[in-house]
Amino acid sequence: WTFRHTANINEIVTVLPNPFNHEITIKTEMPFSQLSLFDLSGKCLLKKELRGTSYVADLSFLKNGLYLLVLKFADSYQSVKIIKQ
Repeated sequence: WTFRHTANINEIVTVLPNPFNHEITIKTEMPFSQLSLFDLSGKCLLKKELRGTSYVADLSFLKNGLYLLVLKFADSYQSVKIIKQ
């Protein structure tokens, strides 16, 4: 699943696998500095300060459902819907 943010066409986010069971791999073309994960009520479940273009996140603690992954770039944010099954 690839998400292209329409405001800045140069930043592509790939999250695999999606849906996932235990962990996801996040890859981007541009470096991101922060990863946040929210449930559908808006509660922040995870926040990490990072530097890079890839990250493997262990999300085995989540219950099955839909979540919103938000990555912070230098001048923008991008969100991806992810599904835990």
